[in-house]
Amino acid sequence: MKIDDLDSGSKVQKYQSEVKPGIDRTKKSPEKTVDQVDSPADNVQLSERSQEITGVQEAVEAAPEIRQDKVEAVKARLADGSYEVNSEKVADRILKSSLQEIA
Repeated sequence: MKIDDLDSGSKVQKYQSEVKPGIDRTKKSPEKTVDQVDSPADNVQLSERSQEITGVQEAVEAAPEIRQDKVEAVKARLADGSYEVNSEKVADRILKSSLQEIA
């Protein structure tokens, strides 16, 4: 779709003057800083539960994505041949996972 005659600035100003006549929308008012705001200050209080959740979330974000100590332990067991895989547990978990995906 192609739109010709895109003199959008004047069309927007015309629309705005028709919607609320008497308001000059071409002039921008200077933005106020936080110190100059006339409204009363907002006040937010978080519940204890929300503070706990925030603390847990921060702890999770601070934790490493890969637990290197666990990786090194498995690597050492693989290297010395002491790492054993219980094939029944693996098969059982594969089946459970497949059944959960189907349901």
